[in-house]
Amino acid sequence: MNMTDEFVEISRPGQVFGLIEIEAIKMDSVFGYPSEEREIRSMTLISRRTGKQIAPNSYAKIYFGKKNNHYRWRIRHEVSLADFVETDTILLKPNTWYRLSREIGVYNTEYFYWTGIKGDFIVKSKPDPGAF
Repeated sequence: MNMTDEFVEISRPGQVFGLIEIEAIKMDSVFGYPSEEREIRSMTLISRRTGKQIAPNSYAKIYFGKKNNHYRWRIRHEVSLADFVETDTILLKPNTWYRLSREIGVYNTEYFYWTGIKGDFIVKSKPDPGAF
């Protein structure tokens, strides 16, 4: 996975892929990412053709604010509910944390923070649970 303030690039996302906007309630002082969070909205890529989530072994590079010919975004504003909207594009919010997750063998999680200034962002990877 690779994410900047301009795009998200996904290679082999596994069974679960998601970009989740979060509110950081508490920060981890060692790793520098949210250790306690509240989910605001979840976003996932779905196929334009089938309406199904991106396939486990797919590759996609999606630019924020630009329509993609193969995928669109499914957004849940209330993460725990089944209500959703589908849209061609999403825009990142400045001064906001995002959690980028995929599941392939182990559950990989990265945190992304964008300051609102083009090219000024932070990416933090959460260590695998078995690393301790």
